[in-house]
Amino acid sequence: MHTKILLDTRIKIWYNQNMKNEIVTKMSPEGLEIANNYLELGSIPAVCARMKIDENTVQEFLGKREIKAMAELEKAKTSNVKNQTNVQINELPFGQGNYGKLMEKLLK
Repeated sequence: MHTKILLDTRIKIWYNQNMKNEIVTKMSPEGLEIANNYLELGSIPAVCARMKIDENTVQEFLGKREIKAMAELEKAKTSNVKNQTNVQINELPFGQGNYGKLMEKLLK
């Protein structure tokens, strides 16, 4: 009995350390297969041809919230992160808005 408690605790610790960043969604096996094929092939007609099902069925499964969430998550994992640096140049020391005008009045 003590061994089971120890194993259960080890599984919980492993899960919390390794799986805490994963998003869990519930979906049917059919929906999962359609989503995986769509992510691999990238188009609905290709999924229809591979799985030999009609386009309406594929669109129906891909339209479900869980499938959309999974597809977006997978796309986010594989996409490149782009960095952008914005530079703002203020000619007046406190800007040109109301705050800048107020500060100029106070400093005079």
